Amino acid sequence: MTQEAINQAKVLFGLCQNRSDVERLEKLYFATPALNAVLNNPIVSMSKKMKIIDEVSNRTNQPEIIKNFLRKSCQNDALSEMTDVFKCYFSMCDMAEGIVNAQVFFAQNPKDKELKEASEFLQKKYPDKKIVLDTQVDESLLGGRLIKVGNTEYDESYEGYLRQLERKLT
Repeated sequence: MTQEAINQAKVLFGLCQNRSDVERLEKLYFATPALNAVLNNPIVSMSKKMKIIDEVSNRTNQPEIIKNFLRKSCQNDALSEMTDVFKCYFSMCDMAEGIVNAQVFFAQNPKDKELKEASEFLQKKYPDKKIVLDTQVDESLLGGRLIKVGNTEYDESYEGYLRQLERKLT
């Protein structure tokens, strides 16, 4: 993620606290590949791009603040980073709302007990936060679990234990 995308997300977060407006914009922006292609095309004139943004915004009832954000991003030639902008924006929203998004990897489909244990583990690490689990299967773990929260990993997998043992032995 580039600094430009982070800065754009900060601007969007400062301008628009209504998450649902930005979710609608994200859906519109990526559900219409032609829109994305035209707005990122250097051959299309800036005035034509502004007309397209205005027309699409008006037809889809986008708030004026969203329309202006899109226009400014287009003028700054920064629409190519919208995937990262949205990702960063939603991360900022989650942080402001006290939501912790965690990816939990298991070697096989987890049982209810394993999910509950992972949730309790995270609740202890992040008290007073709402925990949202995204579970995935990764057979290379061999067993146990691997939890990722942002840049932090809690590796309790068999594969992780084997790596630690290998490091100690070498």
